Amino acid sequence: MGDPVRGAVLDRRQEILSGAAEVFSEFGYHRARMSQIAGSSGITGPALYRHFPGKEALLAAVIEAGTDVVDDLLQKAVTDGGDAAGLLDRTICGLSRAAVEYHYFGIILQRDARHLPEPDRSRSAARWTGLVDEFATRIGAVRTDLSHDDAEFLGRAMLAVAASPSTYRVRGVTDARRRRVLTGMLTSVVNADVGRPAPDAVRRRPPDIAALADRASRREAIIGVSNRLFRRRGFHGVSIEDIADAAGVTGPTVYSYFDSKADLLATSCHRGAAWLELEVENVLACADDPSGRLDGVLRSLAGFAIRHGDTMAMLVREVPNLPPDGVRIARRDRVDYTAEVVRLVRAERPGLDEPTARILARGSIAVVNELACAGRYGSRPDLEQELGDLALRTVRAEI
Repeated sequence: MGDPVRGAVLDRRQEILSGAAEVFSEFGYHRARMSQIAGSSGITGPALYRHFPGKEALLAAVIEAGTDVVDDLLQKAVTDGGDAAGLLDRTICGLSRAAVEYHYFGIILQRDARHLPEPDRSRSAARWTGLVDEFATRIGAVRTDLSHDDAEFLGRAMLAVAASPSTYRVRGVTDARRRRVLTGMLTSVVNADVGRPAPDAVRRRPPDIAALADRASRREAIIGVSNRLFRRRGFHGVSIEDIADAAGVTGPTVYSYFDSKADLLATSCHRGAAWLELEVENVLACADDPSGRLDGVLRSLAGFAIRHGDTMAMLVREVPNLPPDGVRIARRDRVDYTAEVVRLVRAERPGLDEPTARILARGSIAVVNELACAGRYGSRPDLEQELGDLALRTVRAEI
C-alpha cells in the first residue's frame, strides 16, 4: 500500500508546478512573482517556500518536468513496437497529445530556459540536444533521403509546432480537435522537402555588432546594437552602459534618445510589428488570389525573420519585459497579425472554421519564429526558402 503522506506531497508539488508554469507562461520569468505562483497553486507563500527555495528552483523544476514529458512520450512510442514508420507515427501522436495537455510549457522553454542557473542550464540544454537527436533519428529512419542535419532541422520544426499552443488561446474547439490539427501539422512538417538549395541561393550572414554601430544616425546605432545584445544576453542581462559601449557613445547620449532601457525595447518591438504590417500591406497590394496572398504573407514573414533576426527575437522573447501598456500593445499587434493570416487561410480554405484556422496560423508562424531565432541554422544556404515552405506546409496541413 502506498504512503498517503508521500502521495499528498507529490500531488501538491504537481499543483505547484502547474501553477508556476501558468504564471511563467503569462508573465515571463522576471515578471513572475512567488506570491502569484502561490496564489495560482492554491497555497500560501510560506507553504510554497517549504517546497521550493526560490524562483530559480521553481523554473528549473518546471522545465525538468516538461522535458520529462517529452522524454516519456519518446520512450512509450518505442515500447509499443512496430516498424520505423509506425514508431514515427506514434511519436507524432504522443507529441500532439503532450502539446495539448502541457500547453504552457513550450513558451517557457523557448523564452525562459536561458535564465536557468548553472549547472541546470547546461544539463537542460544537453537533455534537449539528445531529445532532438532522437526525433531526427526517427525521422531519418523513414525519410532516408535526408541527411541527419536535415532530419534534425525538421525535428526542431516539429517541436516549434508542438510549442505553438503555448502562444495563444483558442476557444470553441475540443482537445480532441486540437490534437487532430496538431497531428496533421506535425505530419506535414515531417514530410517537408528540405536540404535541396536552389543553385542561386544566397546565404545571409547577420552583420556583426561593429557593423550595427557603424551608422550615421546615433539613434539607429543604439537600436541596432541593443537588439543584438538583448538577443544574446536577454533584456535583464544588458545595461545602458553595455549598450553605450557597443554603440560607441556615452550613457547620457543613450538617454538623450530614450527615457529608459524599457523605452528602447518598446521602440524595437513597435517598429518590428509595424514593419510586419507593412509587409502584409505590400503583399495584399500585389497579389490578387487567396493562395498567392497567403504565400506572400508567410514568405514575407520568413524573409523578415532572416533579415531582421534580432528584431524578431525581441518580438518573440522580450515582450513580457515591456511596461504593462507596452505588453498590451505588443500582444494586440500579434493578435492583429495572426488575424490577417487566419483570414487568408479561410479565404483559401472556405470550409475551415475560425478556431481551426487560428491553430494552423499560429503553428505556421511558430515554425518561422523559432527556427529563425534559434541562431543555429544560419549556415543553411536556403534557409529563407525553407522556412517559407515549412510555414506553408504547416498552414495547409491535411486535417
